[in-house]
Amino acid sequence: MKMNFKLGALIWAIFVIVICLFAGTKQTAVDTSIMALLPKYEQKPLVHELQEQQTAEYANHVFIMVSANNKQSARTAISTISSQLGTLAGVADLTTLVSSASTQTNALYPYRFALLSEPVAKKLQKKDYDSQFRSALSKLLSPMGAGKTDPVQDPFFLYSDMLLGQTMNVQVKIEEGLLRLTNIEKPSYLLVLELHKNPFDLPTQNQVMPVLQSIKQQMSKQGVSVSYSGLLLHAAKGAEQAKFEISTIGLGSILGIVIIIILVFRRIVPLLQILLPVMVGCLVAVAVTSLWFERVHLITIAFGAGLVGVAVDYSMHFVCESYLHTGTTVVRKLFSGLLLGLVSSVLAYGGLALTPFPGLQQIAVFSATGLIAAWLSVLLFLPLIATKNTLQNKENYLPAALLLNRCKETFPKLDQFPKVASLFIIAIATTSLSLFFWATPQDSVRLLQTSPHPC
Repeated sequence: MKMNFKLGALIWAIFVIVICLFAGTKQTAVDTSIMALLPKYEQKPLVHELQEQQTAEYANHVFIMVSANNKQSARTAISTISSQLGTLAGVADLTTLVSSASTQTNALYPYRFALLSEPVAKKLQKKDYDSQFRSALSKLLSPMGAGKTDPVQDPFFLYSDMLLGQTMNVQVKIEEGLLRLTNIEKPSYLLVLELHKNPFDLPTQNQVMPVLQSIKQQMSKQGVSVSYSGLLLHAAKGAEQAKFEISTIGLGSILGIVIIIILVFRRIVPLLQILLPVMVGCLVAVAVTSLWFERVHLITIAFGAGLVGVAVDYSMHFVCESYLHTGTTVVRKLFSGLLLGLVSSVLAYGGLALTPFPGLQQIAVFSATGLIAAWLSVLLFLPLIATKNTLQNKENYLPAALLLNRCKETFPKLDQFPKVASLFIIAIATTSLSLFFWATPQDSVRLLQTSPHPC
């Protein structure tokens, strides 16, 4: 039987190594977008396509506003900022100089027969074709000429009419090749940084954000104000929040488990025995989720790791029993209970995969595979590494067990005081019902995304 444990442990260890290597070669991207957790509705494919097009066109841009007390200081700052952002070559491109207004407006010329001015559109709706014909003929025969309009390509001068009736709501003008904001007293210029990859890409955030923060601090010392706007800032803030939650929740729970185990067993070896299956479960869960999905969300890792942490109960039961019995006996004794706990947990977490939310589907895969991996690690690894527990401590009681038993005998039991127990149950029920009916729920999905303060 011992040789069977060794063979099973060897096979399981090889499987874990192989699947982790495969996941490492795939290099799955880590996602931080809150929208990636929401379901995708395909009832209106045209609307979905338009949203994807707008996202691809504007989401990868970071807008930089540079303000100074005078024009020379602002232009000097722009030159310095351009040189520093030049270090991001291959990650992002900076646009400082823009083409003239005529070039910008000429971009609409191919759509001259669709983008009509309001007066021309009303004439055509009323079928007043003669009025537009006379207006075009008057412009063609006018002593002032028809301007740069080509009467062959645009015989009714629809494009020139559209330009004359166009109003600019954006208070920006082109000044010496730079975009200058006209609604601000101080000389203020607008720069555009275009990212090569998705703003939710963690490597892109790690490369771009430090440079932007360094520029802002440096320009602030020189009396130049630099402000940023763009999806990258919100994505980076969301990633920072997710990392903070992973570190605080994960490290906090692990620290609590470590302290309790050391206080109870007063040895380091049981701590390693208890945490090993959980670590293997999390490692396999990350690998399987990375192979299953194109992108893995940080919330999946944070929340899924907490669910896989339930597997610490499996190893805890095994280590406690190993102080009384050998590894083979412990497996036979606990197998049915551990299997029942695994099946119930996997079915509960696996039910999340039936929802239309991609985030919950990832959590379902992560938690189910992590629990199965941790369960197998308990049955295959612990019988081999927990063999010395029985030999050294079989006749001794743990000090923590003696303390708990003394507390059990000292403190009174609730069943001996039925009135106190009834009042206790009534108080809990009243508090629960009060919270259920009077508490204000906060179920907005916006709570999952923390946006930064204006930069």
